Amino acid sequence: MREHLAEFVDDFNHSVAEADISTDVQPADTELRVDATQLNQVLTNLVQNGIRYSSENGSGSKVALEGGIDKDSDRPFLNVIDFGLGVTDDQVANQARLTYIRHAGGGSCFRILFAHPDRISL
Repeated sequence: MREHLAEFVDDFNHSVAEADISTDVQPADTELRVDATQLNQVLTNLVQNGIRYSSENGSGSKVALEGGIDKDSDRPFLNVIDFGLGVTDDQVANQARLTYIRHAGGGSCFRILFAHPDRISL
């Protein structure tokens, strides 16, 4: 993961925008098995948003990428952290989750799973 993030930051700063993107991966040898192109598309979007919100808060073009192994699931994780004002409670209330589901007919299916309307906290 560490090498991939270093490469992503270098490419981002050369092709998208110059930004202050820090990376920290603990343990350093954390491995990912993921399509690098798809991960980069997601990271580009999240980092661009993070830069925008950090800048709006006066923190400049600052974003942190922190990775490691989740203690509960023993799975690799990657946090994309901005230095903006944060998300208000009413904006978090969507309680949605994005997942990938194999599509029986081929192709890809990305599902947005929303909170049950009767259980949503506003």
